[in-house]
Amino acid sequence: MAVLEKVIQMRNEGLPENEIIRNLQSEGITPKEINDALMQSKIKQAVSSEYSNQGMEQSMMSPGNRGDATNETEGDEYIPQAPSAPIAGQTPSPQQTPPEEYSPQTPYTTSPAAPQEQYLPEPRPPSEEYYPMDQEGYGGYGYPPEASSENYIEIAEQVFSEKIKKFQDQVEDLVEFKTLFKTKVENIEERLKRMEKMFDQLQISILEKIGDYGKGMKNLKKEVEMVEDSFSKIVNKTLDRHTSKK
Repeated sequence: MAVLEKVIQMRNEGLPENEIIRNLQSEGITPKEINDALMQSKIKQAVSSEYSNQGMEQSMMSPGNRGDATNETEGDEYIPQAPSAPIAGQTPSPQQTPPEEYSPQTPYTTSPAAPQEQYLPEPRPPSEEYYPMDQEGYGGYGYPPEASSENYIEIAEQVFSEKIKKFQDQVEDLVEFKTLFKTKVENIEERLKRMEKMFDQLQISILEKIGDYGKGMKNLKKEVEMVEDSFSKIVNKTLDRHTSKK
């Protein structure tokens, strides 16, 4: 069933416009289609009321009714009466005039004419346009706006919310990406800090090992020198003994 047929059916059932809008919205119909259907139904209602008013006026002004009005006015028609003959021995006075009398007459009636066939032009289909609430209706007949301004504000808000829904989704995705990116950056910063600490510890340990190696070399040098001294002493004693025997 089309949206316009649904609106007309609910109007015939006596539902107010607010309830009609809520019912259509619950069926998933867009606010633009609801607004178009309401305007078309109002135009159609104004056209039908115009034709019904014209039909009543033509029926009231039919020839039969005009004939009845004519009969009522023509029923009391004045008809003069002939003067009566003078009585013998009486001279008529020149100043006296015979009295006038009203004789009833059968009212003149006319046969009612056959009612003329009324021509009703077919209503033009409503155009797919938006009509403001203060605009005059079809044929110069204004139709009263039944919907309140709050309903149209609500419909406008719904249309606006549908238009910016995609933009809101994109903004939400951007916010989510920003949150995830921030978390990843923080994790990378923590890992870099841990690696920096590890490099510092490794450098310290290397320096300590180098220092220990230097100390070990010094000790080894001392030991070599001590061995060298002791060996030279032994060699010198041996040489002294050998020379003394000769």
